[in-house]
Amino acid sequence: MKNKVVLGICSLALVASSLSADSFSKYAVALKGGTLGAGLEVTTNITSNVNARVGINAFNYSTSGVEEDIDYDIKLKLLTFEVLADYHPFETSNFRLTGGVMYNGNKLEMNAKPSVAGLDIGDTNYNSTQISNLDVTVDFNDI
Repeated sequence: MKNKVVLGICSLALVASSLSADSFSKYAVALKGGTLGAGLEVTTNITSNVNARVGINAFNYSTSGVEEDIDYDIKLKLLTFEVLADYHPFETSNFRLTGGVMYNGNKLEMNAKPSVAGLDIGDTNYNSTQISNLDVTVDFNDI
């Protein structure tokens, strides 16, 4: 997974570093931030009304803690790559139609386990042999 991130960043850096002074009217580089994490995107115009974009977004977060005698560990890993084409049907408008493909490497892992020998849930007491761990993984189709 880390190799894919490094490859994506290197590819975008290579494209950005290969731009000459005359190219800046044809290329745009953007730093982004949003629900997909921090990102970098390179855009170039193919024709007067069609643009191509490639980008990468990434973010990692982890936390752990204890709440009501339950130990929690949470890990969030966000990683996306995108290759998009924008069609601008109207010359005097910013309106565009976008299509493309996106790699989705986002994943959420959670683990919860009792931090005490017995645990009350509602009116019932459970001992440590009855309750072990709760492991949850949420991931998505890659493309």
